[in-house]
Amino acid sequence: MLNNLIPTEILSKTEEDIVIDILSNPVIKKYFRILGSTDLKELASLSVTERPNEEVAKKHSLIQGKLSVLATLINISTKE
Repeated sequence: MLNNLIPTEILSKTEEDIVIDILSNPVIKKYFRILGSTDLKELASLSVTERPNEEVAKKHSLIQGKLSVLATLINISTKE
């Protein structure tokens, strides 16, 4: 049932190579670092004294997840 709702897609080797080439581009990596630094600034500016603990915890988890994804994307490189 789930496969009918969300079909599984598979990339060909050529398509995988294209994705790796794009994500390995220095400009794309720079863009990801800019996004990460913006999120880090937001995380650093969270005021734990002015917000409820639950809100701070949710925001921290969200930003930490985004940074984890960005770090993964930044670490993608072409196979050499």
